[in-house]
Amino acid sequence: MNINKILLIMDMENGDCTKLIDKILDVVNNFKANLDVLVVLESVKKAEDIAISFGMPFDPYMKENSIKQVTERLKHLFPKDMNANFHVKVGDFDEEAEAVYKEVNPDMILLACNNFNKDISKFSKSTGKPILLIN
Repeated sequence: MNINKILLIMDMENGDCTKLIDKILDVVNNFKANLDVLVVLESVKKAEDIAISFGMPFDPYMKENSIKQVTERLKHLFPKDMNANFHVKVGDFDEEAEAVYKEVNPDMILLACNNFNKDISKFSKSTGKPILLIN
């Protein structure tokens, strides 16, 4: 199997990915593949849903700022010469992961900082691609 494109899914809300960055870079560099990085900010979506359920306005700048902050952190974690593409999404993990997966069409999926307090088996079964866990 030829691995040319990798989708790395990181849980930056619950995990400390800075401790794992060397492992992540080693794996990606081993394959000499293009890298797309996905971070799903479920907590921002939950805050928005709660505010709306109470009839309160939700500040759209909170969502934008969260996306910008995580994107900046990602830019500092990965070397520029890797040319990684960053996908920072606010929403449900399964929906966002499936959408980015279809867009990117990777040969391999990496899960890192996996403190996902959710069942990822549904997503992983739907892809049919090899998934490597880095913790």
